[in-house]
Amino acid sequence: MFGHLSDHKTPRTNIVLMPLFSTSTRRGAALIEYGLLVGLVAVVANGSVSTLGEEIDGTFANVTAELSSNTAGASTEAPARTPVAMAHGT
Repeated sequence: MFGHLSDHKTPRTNIVLMPLFSTSTRRGAALIEYGLLVGLVAVVANGSVSTLGEEIDGTFANVTAELSSNTAGASTEAPARTPVAMAHGT
């Protein structure tokens, strides 16, 4: 009498199913757009980190080399006690 939901010949079925399909189609399209946007952000972030990572690695290598060359000639004696350190007993 009322028809089955899978029977697309009755108008009542179309009225019941139409909002469900149109909403899920819009939600699915929005979900795909968000997925593409997240993928694009991930690709840009990966490229930025790769590029900046190499530059930062080079900077740290330069700093390490500079510190090594400066400390190579430094004496191993204990630092002199300053008047402030003597006043505090250290």
